[in-house]
Amino acid sequence: MARYDYRCLECDRLFEIQQPMTEAPQLVAACPNCQRIVPVQRQISLPGLQFRGPGWPGQDLKRGPRK
Repeated sequence: MARYDYRCLECDRLFEIQQPMTEAPQLVAACPNCQRIVPVQRQISLPGLQFRGPGWPGQDLKRGPRK
């Protein structure tokens, strides 16, 4: 199951909905702010993958000939 960001078209609030990746985007959903079923639009969001710390590329890329 993937989590997708949706924006309420009534109050402009952003919230998440968990649904299968094979399912089509929802057109209406229950907004946690409006407390009712409203039209929504799926938003493009950044992936949750981050590379942190020094040297992570150096661990995978070996320098010099292999012995």
